[in-house]
Amino acid sequence: MVLNVIADDAVRHALNQAFQKAVFSVREARSGLEALRLADEVPALVALDARLPDLPGAEVCNRLRYRPGTAATPVLHVAAPGGPPAAAPDGTALPALSPERVVARAQSLLWASRTEHLFRGFLEAAPDAVALADAAGAIVYVNARLEGLFG
Repeated sequence: MVLNVIADDAVRHALNQAFQKAVFSVREARSGLEALRLADEVPALVALDARLPDLPGAEVCNRLRYRPGTAATPVLHVAAPGGPPAAAPDGTALPALSPERVVARAQSLLWASRTEHLFRGFLEAAPDAVALADAAGAIVYVNARLEGLFG
């Protein structure tokens, strides 16, 4: 299920139709507080407008991150067309995209999230201690076996 959190009725409706055409079930919210209430159903993905009437999109995103059920739920930040430019929580500008492009990005984000979940499952099931490092050599992930060895 996709939780579609867009304040503008016309944009939300168009996005709902695009998600449904791509065979997603959709729940919709018009505000941040409504989105947080509906997130108890644990959506597979949240399409989140940066400009909501009650809470900034970044605040909704942060609250979802600290809930046990939705901490790993991917959030796709969406800029509804019209109105002032919107920004993602990291400050990057959000381009206004067609509903079809938003759905394509949602599908990519879901695929990446599922792939990461599967990969982490393999790492946790590994009989050996495993650590992953980034290009600079900083450790970015350790499995439970390595954590058990070194604390």
